[in-house]
Amino acid sequence: MIDQVARMRRTWIAGLTVMAGLLFTGSAFAGGLTVSPIMVELSAKESAQGLWLSNNGSEPMRAQLRAYAWSQGEGSDALQPTQELVLSPPMLTLGPGQQQLVRVIRTGANASSEKSYRILIDELPDPSKPQKNGLNFVMQFSVPVFALALDQPKGAVVAAPLDWQIIKEGDKFVLTAINAGTQRVQVADFELLDAQGKILQQQPGLFGYVLAGATRRWSLSLTAANAAAATAIQGRINGEPVRQNLRVETGTR
Repeated sequence: MIDQVARMRRTWIAGLTVMAGLLFTGSAFAGGLTVSPIMVELSAKESAQGLWLSNNGSEPMRAQLRAYAWSQGEGSDALQPTQELVLSPPMLTLGPGQQQLVRVIRTGANASSEKSYRILIDELPDPSKPQKNGLNFVMQFSVPVFALALDQPKGAVVAAPLDWQIIKEGDKFVLTAINAGTQRVQVADFELLDAQGKILQQQPGLFGYVLAGATRRWSLSLTAANAAAATAIQGRINGEPVRQNLRVETGTR
């Protein structure tokens, strides 16, 4: 038993996270495991929704699901275990070609502002298989879940404009986005522009979420001259093309 525990401690499980919900397709796929849908919305009238997990591989696989409250209190994503979402079943085994419905049950009370969660789905390593060089690569999916506000219709996200600003902290520049609204904002295909429309920094694909009533921060790789020249951001906000002005604070905090 001691030898078995020692071997387990020497095993490094390297996780590759698939940020489901950061994509613009209907399902997330990694290895043999598929998760659908990639985002869950629960209206104020709904107590449950479902996630489908499918094994498209040729071997059995095990998976574990955990629910977390998702916040951005310090400007970055933070996850805390929560009882406001119950997942049934929380663990499962899928044979080749099998699929399983997992119920996402809301136990928390309705609120005047949207509440955000994430479900982490871990593909568990097979303990019966020998590890190569002590490594065991497994996949992790992260599925966003939004419990909608009382007056928020499902599928109709009307985001408030974000308040964008660049600030200097020490010798680095930080981009902040403040969401004063009651619904999340998804930012994708981000571009930072100067007055002539020149791209100073960009990130294709998902840039991040700014949750309801929260502030999100990103570190920028900018020279002082480029930071001072920035005047606007451009990208997709909840899937729609948007260009917004921003403020630049060059004094060090």
